[in-house]
This record gives sequence, structure tokens and C-alpha cells, in this order.
Amino acid sequence: MNPEVTMRIDERRKVLRRIQPRYGRASRKARSRMLDELQAITGLHRKSLIRLLRGDLRRKPRTRQRGPTDGPKVREAIRLWAQALDYPCAERLQPVRVPTAQHLARHGHLDLDAEAEAALARVSGCTVRRIVGPVRRQPDRLARPPALLGGGRRCTKRFPPTDRVPADVAEPGPLEVDTVHHAGPSTQGLYVVTRVWTDVATGWVASQAMLGTRGQAARHAFAALKARLPFPIRRIHTDNGPEFLNALLLAWAQQHAIPLERGRPYHKNDQRFVEENNGSHVRAYIGHGRPDTVAHVQALNRLYRRLDFYHNVFRSRPRNGSVTFSFGGARIDSAYPLSPTGPPGHKPSHKHRHTPPPHLSFVLASSRHFNASLI
Repeated sequence: MNPEVTMRIDERRKVLRRIQPRYGRASRKARSRMLDELQAITGLHRKSLIRLLRGDLRRKPRTRQRGPTDGPKVREAIRLWAQALDYPCAERLQPVRVPTAQHLARHGHLDLDAEAEAALARVSGCTVRRIVGPVRRQPDRLARPPALLGGGRRCTKRFPPTDRVPADVAEPGPLEVDTVHHAGPSTQGLYVVTRVWTDVATGWVASQAMLGTRGQAARHAFAALKARLPFPIRRIHTDNGPEFLNALLLAWAQQHAIPLERGRPYHKNDQRFVEENNGSHVRAYIGHGRPDTVAHVQALNRLYRRLDFYHNVFRSRPRNGSVTFSFGGARIDSAYPLSPTGPPGHKPSHKHRHTPPPHLSFVLASSRHFNASLI
């Protein structure tokens, strides 16, 4: 049988389950023809087919699991090179396992001998996924006590959950707010988090780093972000995290007469615009490292000033035609960009091709410098 079209065990059992009732009712000659056909399709021996068709086709579970063939040195190398490449999927990690390990060994980050290198060359994608998976999922999240944040369940009872902010709002001001945790592989201890504000109407983004999720730090971050917005805040829509539902933040919202709303529990799509910016605006530049010092907070906030400027001036676009507002004494008209192809029948010209703004190279250089400081 051609090895390219060999059937897997599950596929063979599916075929045999469909044939088994007919095989039991068929005559001797019909059974012989069925066996010939099954032998050609599945590639199994005739006696194996007879035994399977007369018995139970359910697969028996393993009585003894195969132990791991990779040692602790191989597992540590896999975790290290996954962290060095910012935790991509196993399908992208597996082909570059040996070159990346050799590169880390040359720079003194990994102790790699000939035996470990040969074991790395035999590692499959499933093994990489099994070892790196728990690191990416971060299963050891710690529950934060409500007393540290001041409010807990009492704050959630003060206002019921609401639906998402409509995407067809015409005026800027309704904000979706979320938190990006830069905890790395473990949530233990104190680490930097990023507050991300996204305006639904204009796509305007404002980001602020802070150390920890305490209510007082969150209040200072909200005050700093409010001062950077070029339009008044009409309402704030958050998730159900304790970093938002606390007495300090509720008092700040009441002091500035800003309606505070929360989404429905376990409905992440209620904040679809800010959830998108968590990946494209923060993770894409900062990665999955663990900054945990005041110097990291200051460096991140300097980077966010430039990154927000690049996003809001060069990339931000309204979701409903055009929006006009003032920023720094100047009038800003934000509208959908011209399509590169133009109307039907129009031949694209070179002047419509997108060229990256010079500010982007400055942002990328700052991002690379910050990520290098975490190593």
C-alpha cells in the first residue's frame, strides 16, 4: 500500500464499524468480497480483518503509559528557547530547536553537550507543546483578596453588568478599559501591569504602566490617562476584574462625574476593541517578559508616549466615517484612509502606496531597547 495514503487506526475503525453490521448478515461469498475490498482499502491482513469484524471494535485504553524519553536538560532547553523567542506556537518552535539552542549555548545561556543536542534533534512538535504549554497558560494565578483592593463584591452589587458599547457611536468619549499583566511565567510577587484605554468612536489609544494592581496605583494611572485624552470622557466600560471594581476607583469616577460600567462576566467580546489593542498595541512591542521594577515602569511609560503618538496620529481611524476634535489647540480631522485600489476600474498609482512613517522606526528601536533590558 502506498505510504502516502496509509489510513490511521481511527480511520480504519470507522470503516470497519460501517461494514460490521452488513458483514454479520452477509453470505459466505459476500463476506469474501467484503474482505477483499477491506484488505485493499485498509492494508490490513485478511485474518486481522476477520478477527476485528467478529469482535468489539472499541479501542482498549493503555494499561501502561510510556515514560518520558527526554531528560531535564532537554526540557530546560525547550523552556529557555521558547522564552527567548517570546513563546510562539510549537509548530514554529520545533523547526528551529537546534539552531536556537546552539545560539544560546554560544552566548553562555545554555549548557549544551553532544548528547543533549542529539536529544533536541529528536524532539517532536507534540513534546514541545506539552512542555511549553503550561508556561504559556500560566496556570498558577493567585486569587487576590478583595480586602487589598477595598470593595470586592460590594462594588459589583452597586451597578449591574451591561452589554458592550455600540460600535456605531458618533461622538468620541465612550472608552473600553483593560489591564495587560506582564507577569511572565508566574503571577507571584509584584510586577508591572499596563492600563489600556481605547475610544470606541475614534480608535484613540492611551496606555499607562504601573507597578502592581493596588487601587491607589490604579487611581493614579486613571488620572494620568485622563489628562492625555483630547476629548472628554463620556463613560468607561471595564471588565469584572478587582483592579477596576474597588472603592477608590468608584470614588474617582464619581468625583469626575464619569459613568462607570462593567461587562458581562465571561464575555470577553464585550470589550472587543481594547482586547484587540492588548495584542497589537502592547504584546506585539513589549512581549511576554516580566518587568518588575520602578525603572521598568518609567521606561515603559516613555515608550508608551511614543507608541500612542504613532498609533493615534498615523494609524488611528474612526469606525463611523469621520470624526473631528481638537488636540493641543489644533483641529484634528480623522477619517477612513483612501483605498489603495480606488473605485472600480481605477488603476492604482504609486502615490497611494503606504510608506511607514519615520516615527515608527523610533518606536521600534525603543521597544527593542526595553526588551533587551529584561534579558
